Amino acid sequence: MRAALSSSLFHHIFIKLPSTQRHGFTCGCQAYLMRIQSKLSLLFGICIVAAAALSVVNQFITSRARARSVAAAEVAATAGGDVRLGTPVLVINYVDDWAQPSPTVPTSDAAAAIAPTPARETLVMLPNDLKVDITSEVETRFRGIAPARISRHHAAIALSFGALPSTFWRPERNIVSAYVVVVAGQRNTIASASATFNGAVQTLHNIDPQVWCSDWHSLAFDIAPDQLALAKPLQVQFDITVGGGDTLVLVPLGQSSEANLRSNWAHVKFVDQLPTTREFSSSAVTAHWQTSALSTRLRSHYSNASLADLGSSLNNDRITLQFIEPLDIFAMLDRSTKY
Repeated sequence: MRAALSSSLFHHIFIKLPSTQRHGFTCGCQAYLMRIQSKLSLLFGICIVAAAALSVVNQFITSRARARSVAAAEVAATAGGDVRLGTPVLVINYVDDWAQPSPTVPTSDAAAAIAPTPARETLVMLPNDLKVDITSEVETRFRGIAPARISRHHAAIALSFGALPSTFWRPERNIVSAYVVVVAGQRNTIASASATFNGAVQTLHNIDPQVWCSDWHSLAFDIAPDQLALAKPLQVQFDITVGGGDTLVLVPLGQSSEANLRSNWAHVKFVDQLPTTREFSSSAVTAHWQTSALSTRLRSHYSNASLADLGSSLNNDRITLQFIEPLDIFAMLDRSTKY
């Protein structure tokens, strides 16, 4: 019905018009279409020019953001890099001085020669209970116009080791050295450190990196062998203030581990283990972790760890915190150009 009506109207308006009027109507339609086409072409050209301009601006923003990241990394490296705190462990070096058969096989049926060859071994004991309280202070430094975050962390570490099993003590076994060591990361700036053992203040010293594990920075204090013979838990406390960049890594190696964090930086990213509870405010963050050996692979993997393996434990089931700036000026400029 509508098609028939439209056809009749077109026939009445266009077909029955004189030829001169039909020609003028056709020219008017063509002129209108040309105006529309010219406007679309102009709009398309404007879009191309705007896209090219935005691409140049975006490349400039990206280059400046990359330069900012490089400057921030340099500042963080100067401050000490990522802050990494390992769990203090008890290291016992001992010698079993018994007689062992000679490795050479005799040609005759005579008994093998017996030569005393002491065997030196190392026992690494992990703590039963571990509690770490960390207070972090983060501030912004500038290199030129590039901002970078550096941090300072005060860690109060309390832990206890179980008494050595009775099977450890043998008549032929002699303890060469024993010490409690804590890994403080690579190139960290340790402002202060102190330790107590069973309530007595201890003297800390650095462990030779080649003896301990590569270039990890480690602090330790020695324990007399007669103190290990006491059939009671060994109580250890560390107080360490260490500085670094915008990343903090903790390694909970206790049978039962508890960690508490309080930071003046409002934006914290939890990378690996999520906290049990956390609270955010406009000027501070508090978080609490509660883990056990059943929830992580750390203790089961490193219960018989060598000294070098213990340093690599920082790459496993750890607690990693990153103090970030969620929306900086470069991100806002990038979003503005894209929008």
